[in-house]
Amino acid sequence: MVLEDNKDMQVYNIWDKTYSIEDISAILSTIGFADFEFYSDVTGRKYEEESETLTIIAQKK
Repeated sequence: MVLEDNKDMQVYNIWDKTYSIEDISAILSTIGFADFEFYSDVTGRKYEEESETLTIIAQKK
């Protein structure tokens, strides 16, 4: 949050967290998901570890 004299408050959210495939699988399993599929983008491009984007398809148990 940034406050300046005589100006509106500005809120900045920085969501900068990374997970390994193993970590995110464990988290999702814990909350009731299974049958994971991992992709490098939302178009279904094959997952590559170097990708900056991760798309996960999972089924709720």
